[in-house]
Amino acid sequence: MNKDNRGNPNIKNFGYKTDREEPLNKMLAVKVTETMFNKVKSLPNSAEFMRQAIQEALDKLEKQ
Repeated sequence: MNKDNRGNPNIKNFGYKTDREEPLNKMLAVKVTETMFNKVKSLPNSAEFMRQAIQEALDKLEKQ
């Protein structure tokens, strides 16, 4: 196969779509205690919980 003909030429038709205002396309890593890690991970939707907590803290900072 020729190098220039690899892949799907219509890949944009099959890409990930989101209903959010902004796509979730960045990762953020933080160090936490084992206790905090276990509590957060035990939540049913831990990723959304963390996003909301960060947004609330940022909103609070903006109001200061």
